[in-house]
Amino acid sequence: MSDSIKVSIIIPNYNHKRFLEQRIISILNQTYQDFEIIILDDASSDGSQELIKEYVNHPKVSHVEFNNNNSGSVFKQWVKGVQFAKGDFVWIAESDDFAENSFLETTVNVLNTNTKLGLVFTDSNKIDEKGMSLGLVSKNKKILASTANNDVVISKSNFAKYLLTHLIIVNASSVLFRKKALESINFQLLKEFKNTGDIFTYVGIALNFDLFYFSQPLNNMRLHENNTTKKNKNNGKIYGDKILLLDYYLNEFNKLPRIRQDVFSFLKSFFFLSLDFGYKKPLLRLITKMLDVQFINRKSYIRIKAILFFYNIIIHNGKPYMVRDRFKSLLNNAI
Repeated sequence: MSDSIKVSIIIPNYNHKRFLEQRIISILNQTYQDFEIIILDDASSDGSQELIKEYVNHPKVSHVEFNNNNSGSVFKQWVKGVQFAKGDFVWIAESDDFAENSFLETTVNVLNTNTKLGLVFTDSNKIDEKGMSLGLVSKNKKILASTANNDVVISKSNFAKYLLTHLIIVNASSVLFRKKALESINFQLLKEFKNTGDIFTYVGIALNFDLFYFSQPLNNMRLHENNTTKKNKNNGKIYGDKILLLDYYLNEFNKLPRIRQDVFSFLKSFFFLSLDFGYKKPLLRLITKMLDVQFINRKSYIRIKAILFFYNIIIHNGKPYMVRDRFKSLLNNAI
């Protein structure tokens, strides 16, 4: 394989044998062919490794690695894959999704045309376990319509609305990254995330590069019972990740007063859920840091801290949902 590769395609897999062959074939059938494939299996137990071994000697496959023990985070696999990557662009092609044949040709052209872009992402068709369509992501995210033209980019001035308040990039498989933009992220911290590492990555890139939305549905995003996001909502880990994200980027956010309300909206969206799952101390540290850097004033800090403590008392007495609306109203008035 040539050392001059345009796109490095990383397939992080864990127990997705039933979807994996369709994923690989959809990559091999791309109309754009200047790419390498890096397959990383995170100690699958479903026979995935036997299937992957069939592709070890394929001319497009540059690297295959099997973990002996599960890493516990797909983002550790992301980082490993990027470190192997030779290409100028990186596509993290999740193993349970698949792409339309023109995905790479279209997205590579966008990044080649505008060197200020750190990533481009497409609309996605949601599918079930059997591959039946469940509708387009854009149908439920109306804000995407306002970005679906060549004059609108997501940038440092407006990213919080798109990435925090509305989270318009819902599937990493829909994204083609510029490698140098991806390498601007704190990889050591990224490996600590269980779920929200994708948002952490998009936000970090948006602080230094522009992002572009291509409105054609060139990605197929699979929804199923073993979906990682669903698991991490059920166990609460997603809320700890969101606190970590805000804590890390707070100083950068503080330099951008226009995005403050969007950051508050993001915080309010998971504030009480994080308390339900026992993240009182990390949340309190975050609120204290907000005061220290003057992201909030002392009056707001006292109010938020009081809400946090009184709501936490109610959690231990059971049935917090009975008073949550009242506490949400108090939080809205505090920030």
